[in-house]
Amino acid sequence: LETGSLTSHSARCALDEILAGGTDPAAALERAARTASRAAEDLLPLVRTILDENAAVVAEVQRGRTRSFEFLVGQAMKKSRGQADPKAIRELLGIELARRGGPAAG
Repeated sequence: LETGSLTSHSARCALDEILAGGTDPAAALERAARTASRAAEDLLPLVRTILDENAAVVAEVQRGRTRSFEFLVGQAMKKSRGQADPKAIRELLGIELARRGGPAAG
């Protein structure tokens, strides 16, 4: 988790697998890291969908409401079922919001 290669969800899944027995901890963690490492190419469509579906919230973020930015992060995490890296989501949201002409929060 400290290196950012795992989300808390994927780490929990790896731990469950390890505790269930019969699994090499290193192999379980490597599998979990692969699952969690959804590349920017994979996350960008998700981020764009979230922004398109939440135009009113985007307008709030562009007016400087940081709580609204966190709402967008939460929506992306919800759509990814906890699999996306929140740091990557925040970064991509900031980039996309700036690209759309508003200040990036985060």
